[in-house]
Amino acid sequence: MLLNDFFTIITEKQSAEPDSYQVQIEYNEAHEIFAGHFPQMPVVPGVCIIQGIKELTEHFTNKKLVLSKGDNIKYKASIIPNKNKIVFVDLTIKPMESGNIHTNARFYFEETNFCLFKGEFKIL
Repeated sequence: MLLNDFFTIITEKQSAEPDSYQVQIEYNEAHEIFAGHFPQMPVVPGVCIIQGIKELTEHFTNKKLVLSKGDNIKYKASIIPNKNKIVFVDLTIKPMESGNIHTNARFYFEETNFCLFKGEFKIL
């Protein structure tokens, strides 16, 4: 689990659009992950961004999930925690007829998009 350790939710609100949320998160720049990725220039690993999306989706659905499909994952810029300690995340979380949950996510700060994600999570 990365939530409340690697990153913390500062604010969360439901958007005007149904099933949509805006979250402000703060990265723990002293976290041990950054000792290996990378000590001289810490960068949030892509796998930690995807895990963060999963955990945020779990937070809003109150269900345990596993990633079943990453349709479209684009890393646009690096999240450097000592420069981008605060990041915004827009999430749209929709149940599917299959029983899975479809999530769209965007990690950004001001004009910089860090990651765009479209995928599905299976409920455990």
